[in-house]
Amino acid sequence: MAMLDKLFNNKESDNPLVGQKFYFKVPAHTKEAEDWKVEMELRTNGWYVTFGRIDGNCGKSGIPYLFRILEHSWIEVPYKLHSFIEHLWTLAINQKIDKDEIQNGFDNLSEWLKKVNREKPQGKVWEEVGA
Repeated sequence: MAMLDKLFNNKESDNPLVGQKFYFKVPAHTKEAEDWKVEMELRTNGWYVTFGRIDGNCGKSGIPYLFRILEHSWIEVPYKLHSFIEHLWTLAINQKIDKDEIQNGFDNLSEWLKKVNREKPQGKVWEEVGA
């Protein structure tokens, strides 16, 4: 049990960022609705992700729970989003960026996610695919 405690609860980390919570905004399906916030807690081995009834330990890239949340919410995921999240984790865990920069990183990724999901091809030719 002590080993699990060390791995998942970060009891022995000297990094002041470990245990800090950040928010990854997921675009609502309409422009009028408020974006959803997925809580991302920095852990020594990845992230602890929480949103509604879905939560759990994830790897450095947010897999599996962050991507389950996105898939469950019918959110299109940009190519290599997982790599960007892992890069953010690496910078944070190595203390190359501070708390505000981590949140700014999530905000940048949220904007990217929003563009992918709101800026779709327009016109009659795309009506059959639901654009």
